[in-house]
Parts: sequence; C-alpha cells; structure tokens
Amino acid sequence: GESLRQCFNFDTKKYKIIEGSKEAQFGYTVQQHEAGGQKWLLVGAPFETSGQHQTGDIYKCPMDTSPNTNCICSRVNESFKFSKTISPAFQRCETYMDIMIVLDGSNSIYPWYEVQDFLINILQKFYIGPGQIQVGVVQYGSRVVHEFTLNDFRSVEEVVEAAKTIDQRGGEETRTALGINVARTEGFKRGGRKGAKKVMLVITDGESHDSPDLQKAMEDTEADNITMYAIAVLGYYNRRGINPEAFLKEIKYIASDPDDKHFFNVTDESALKDIVDALGERIFSLEGVNPNGTGFGLQMSQAGFSSHIVEDGILVGAVGAYDWNGAVLKETRHGKVVPPKSSYLEEFPEELKNHGAYLGYTVNSVVSAKGRQLYVAGAPRFNHTGKVIIFTLRNNGNLTILHSLKGQQIGSYYGSELAPLDIDGDGVTDFLLVAAPMFFSKGWERGKVYVYRVTQQNHFLLEGTLEVSDQSQNSRFGGAMAPIPDMNGDSYSEVVVGAPLEDDHQGAIYLFYGQLSGIQHKYRQRIGAAGFSAGLQYFGRSVHGMMDVNEDGLVDLAVGALGAAVLIWLVTHTPILLQSHRKITFEPEKINTFNKDCRRGGKDVTCMSAIVCISLEARTRMQSHGVGVFGLVGKGGKNVALMFMSVYGQRQFCRPRERAAWALCHHQGASVGSERVVEASRRRLVVEARLENQGENAYGTTLNISHSHNLLFSSLIVKDLQCQLTLYEVTDPGTVSDQHCCWLLPRQFITLSTSPSLHHLANTRGFQLDTFS
Repeated sequence: GESLRQCFNFDTKKYKIIEGSKEAQFGYTVQQHEAGGQKWLLVGAPFETSGQHQTGDIYKCPMDTSPNTNCICSRVNESFKFSKTISPAFQRCETYMDIMIVLDGSNSIYPWYEVQDFLINILQKFYIGPGQIQVGVVQYGSRVVHEFTLNDFRSVEEVVEAAKTIDQRGGEETRTALGINVARTEGFKRGGRKGAKKVMLVITDGESHDSPDLQKAMEDTEADNITMYAIAVLGYYNRRGINPEAFLKEIKYIASDPDDKHFFNVTDESALKDIVDALGERIFSLEGVNPNGTGFGLQMSQAGFSSHIVEDGILVGAVGAYDWNGAVLKETRHGKVVPPKSSYLEEFPEELKNHGAYLGYTVNSVVSAKGRQLYVAGAPRFNHTGKVIIFTLRNNGNLTILHSLKGQQIGSYYGSELAPLDIDGDGVTDFLLVAAPMFFSKGWERGKVYVYRVTQQNHFLLEGTLEVSDQSQNSRFGGAMAPIPDMNGDSYSEVVVGAPLEDDHQGAIYLFYGQLSGIQHKYRQRIGAAGFSAGLQYFGRSVHGMMDVNEDGLVDLAVGALGAAVLIWLVTHTPILLQSHRKITFEPEKINTFNKDCRRGGKDVTCMSAIVCISLEARTRMQSHGVGVFGLVGKGGKNVALMFMSVYGQRQFCRPRERAAWALCHHQGASVGSERVVEASRRRLVVEARLENQGENAYGTTLNISHSHNLLFSSLIVKDLQCQLTLYEVTDPGTVSDQHCCWLLPRQFITLSTSPSLHHLANTRGFQLDTFS
C-alpha cells in the first residue's frame, strides 16, 4: 500500500516553555526521563554556581501540560536519590596541588609593589580551580599573618584580586623558620586536601633571625612530603655592599634538592619579574608531563566531556588527553578501563598531535547485525577536517579501531555530533548520522549531516546527506540530533535535527521521516523559535524525544535553547497508514469455449470479465480515540473521512455505492506491499474513489492517488456526485438534532491538484475538497 502521511507533524500551537538561567546555560542539554511512574525533563546547566563554585548542575522538571513548572536541582540516580559520582579524572591530575607562599614582609623589603607584582604574576601561571591548584599566602617578619587560606578562592581571578590588597606588614626581624612552621602546621590544615601535592614557596631578602630553628623546620617539612622552593632577593645586600654568601647558603638549605630546580636568586626586588616564567615552568614540571617529559598524558584529560551508557559501564570521552588529541575511557563496576596511548597511533599519528583532534568530543555505540555493541567516537578537529572512529574496547584496556570515517571540509567540525538510528525497531542499528554543523556552503555556515548505512558486515557506507539548502543564512544544522519513535504509523523511526543559529541565532529544528530505505532527504517540518516566544535564542542546541507527555499516545519533543527548554506536542490527529486489499473475480466463473459471445478482430470469440476490486483501510496505533480512518489533514481540525477505492478495467463491474457489491470488493486478508499487475494490452485504467465522513468534523480534506511511472494521468470525471454535510448540535444531554446541507455544483468544491515533484517514484495527482464554511 501507499503511505499518505505528510501532514502529521508537531503542533507549534501547543507547547510549553520552561525558563532558567541564561548565565548558567540552562537548556544546554535536555533529556526525557521516567522514574517511579513520574515523567521528568532533565535539563543541563553547565555553568550553574553552587555557593562560590561554578560546578554546573542538572535540573529535573516535571513533564506535564501545566503552564507553570518548578524545576529542582539534581545530582542523583534514576530515583533522584544520591548514589555516587564518577571521578572526572581517570588519573589524578598533577595540578592537584596545595601551594603555600611564605612571603617576607619585613622592613628591609623595598619597594613592596615589586614583590606584589611578582606575586600576582606567578599566581597567574597556576591552574587554580576545583580539583587543581589551591593557593594560600602567609606574610612574616617578626610575626606571621595569614593573608588568605587555601580554600578561600577557587579561581585565578579571585586569587589575583586578593593579592592586590596585600600590604607590607613590616617587622624588625626576619623570622623565616617561624614563617615556614606556621605555613606547615596551620596553612596546610586550613583548606588543605587529602592527596594533594604540598608545595611551599619561600621568598625572603635576608638571613633569618631564628636560624637555629631552621634545621628542625626543614626536617619537619621533609617528613610531611612538602616540596620547597626558595627565592633569595639580594636587593638589601647589594644596596649595602654586604657579602650574601651566608644568606645564599641558608636559602639553598631551605630549597629542596636538587638546587638547580628549586633555588632562585635575583639581584633586587625589581628583578623578581624575570624569574616568573622559569619558576612557573619548574613548578609546572611537577604537573602534567610524563616521565619522558614529552607532554601531557591524562592529567588534563577533561574526562567526562561526553559520556554514553554501554552494556557493562559508562563510556567516557576525554578530549584533553595526550596533548588534546583526546582519548576514550570506560568506567565499569570493576574499575576504570584506560587504553594505552599506542592504541590510537595508527588513526591519530604522532606528527599530527599538535592539531588537537579532540577525540571523545562525543561518544556513542551501534549494535551490529549479530547483536554486538561497537563503540563510536568523534574527533572533530582531527587534521582540521574531523574524524569518527568505530572501535571495540575490552575491559583489559585493549582498544581496536575497526573503521574510521573522515570529514570533507576544514573547520566543519565533522564528528561533533553522532546519532545511531534503528529505523525499523528490531534492535539493530541501521544508520549512523554524523554531523558537521559548521560546514560552510554558499557563503554561510549552514551545516550538514552525513548518513551512513551500517551493513551486516559492519561496514559504514555513505548513503547521502541531510541539508537545508534553501536557507540563505547561518544555520549550524546538525548542532543537535535525536532519533525519535515512529510518528506516522509506518513503523519507521524519525529524526529531528537542530539548527540553533537560524533566524539570527533564534534557532530552529527540522523533522525528517524515516522509511525502509533510510531517511527521506527532504524535511517534513521546520519549527522556528520565532513562532513560540520573543526572545528565544539558540533553539535547537539540544533535542530529545522518547516520551508521550500529554498522554495522547504520540511522542512529544523536548528542545533546548539558551536559558530555556521547550516541550512541543505532536498534533492530535491520528497518524494513518492506508493499507490496500485486493480481490479478483470473474464473470462467468467458468469458461464455455463453445459459447462465442464476443466478436474481436472480425471473429467470434469467447469473452469473460475480470473484476479487480481494491479497497483501502487505515492501519493506525490510535484506534482508542474513536477517530475513523483516513487521516489526511488540511488546515487543522479533525479530518475523519473514510475512503473506499476500487480499481477496474474499461467497464464498470464493481460499484462501491451498492453495499452488496462493496462486500465483494473488501478483502481483509491481503498482505501489505504485494505486487499489482496491469495487463499491458489495456490502454485505459479507471480509478473510482469515494469519500465518506464517519461522523466528525471534516474540512481541508485531500485525496491523493499515486500511480507507477508507466501510467499517465488522462482525465477526471465527476459522476453521480452526492454531497451531504451533517451537523450535530447537543441541546440537552442525550438529545441530538440533525441538519443537512448539500452543494449544487461539483466545480464549486472539487478541484484537481497535481504535484510537480520529481523526487518520488510515482507522479502524484489528487482530488482536493475545498474548505467548507
């Protein structure tokens, strides 16, 4: 049968907007979720602030049709009860350091602003933040003052602002041993973290007045595994012409071994700025390099940038691993699975490492024809054009790359979004969609989605692309993608693609229908943010649709925007697939070869009539609505006319208007999609169509008849036209009165419409009923 379904899309008049903080990027991701019988919309807000810390958060919002919704924060399991967290670093970042700066502020230091500038400059070299570096400062002279403690500030900006307010405390003595002891016994305990590397930086301009205490102080710091850096400022000695030998010996004693890595001296306070880079590099050399000193491993990995639930755990993308080439890791209940760097070298060669491929920007999986789960990861910056790898990852860390797919255009960000698609719902992945949202075309950043067929041999064959070619504007089409369940009753899944930059960054989404052969390349519906509410921006940055929110039996869609999440309902009209049934009868039933009742070509011959009757019935998932069948919709409203159709040869044998004859034409057991043969010698094929309303409002009704390409449309005949409109008006419960109305002239409301589309296998002609008023 032919599927007539172009009208069943999302209703832009029925929607709900859930607003949140734009500053927190509320709406960056959306996910429909069900737990305990309650339907929720989970909304990501990655810049959300918790207390003083910008840690990000997830909101859960009730998914219902009520106009007002209150969302609450959540860092929890499926029942929204706290379970556990996955550490974002698969290897403890070496920037996980607590640094105490012990600053000499005695009277001999001059000028103070040079010391303060040095402090600000060195602080700006540190990676300060949650899970990385914390800094505390004590200033000493005759006594010790805590300027700020380790956990007072969590960003470089905050620490620098605090350093700008530190004044010189002064003091007649330089009690260096006391300053070190206070920093060790108090400073590291005020906000210090278990497992953090302890570092102390001592800056002084003279020998200590409590030098007898230094030996014990240094023994204690060594026992506490504190790495000591020491800077000797020789300004006081040089200004007075004093030999600094004893002073330098003391400062070298304070510094950890070897001295060439931990000891510095400068001629005066103004020269401190000259050692900022060297000091920063030496402290930083503790942080990110591997034993060979060739670069970062997993220390800056940003593991958790993407994640995907797999059979035995969670697949995690780590875009910052290996100098931002990226990596994929796995968390299982038995532990962390970290493939060796060598696993990637064939597809990500060492000579391209400076490009920063960002492998792990997105991770996903496909299910092969044999039920095997294969992992997929995108690297949108690989060689500037992007790459996608398909691989297996065993729990012993053995990663094997099976295939790779490569982008076409520099800067297109190919592989930044992936969407596996099971088109027919059999549990096997049929297609893999790969987005290149920054694909540049005809002067605009339009975006493109590549469609790959997954074969039974697990090959990925490019079948075409999805594009929005008629929009002369920036689009970033493919910025988000989501397969959604079948919307139109043909049993094939659909796809929604986001284009968050359209309409001057207001954004839009596009709906594409699935079919047996894949995805229809022409979109069925475009929904722009401008149609919802003034002020929506980046609508389509995230999409997800798996649930029925308003309980009408149809999937509803969630779309993320900047500071908002939008729920959109599917239109309530019943999605219809018209299924054809056929029956052939013969008159007479038996052939008498002696009865020559016809004359053909000048000869008497035996004739018989073949009666071919074809009927259509609707196959739909929504019978509970009481809607009849035939659900083609014009301009809204409920269109519930029932269509009967018969096809026959030169003479009319089957008359659907006659109920007895109609039974002859209706055959329930016919299979869907079987072949129909038209005899080649027949020059004319007549199609008769009948529309009958089943008791509800019907307007804007369209009847489409498609045929194979070897047939040509000849003519339209309106015969025995009968029109009746019945209106039901409820005056009292249980009482119904009828009114009848007919139209006089057929041409007043029946017109012939044709479709010029050449993209379909069959030309389309139709009868259209104009709107009744």
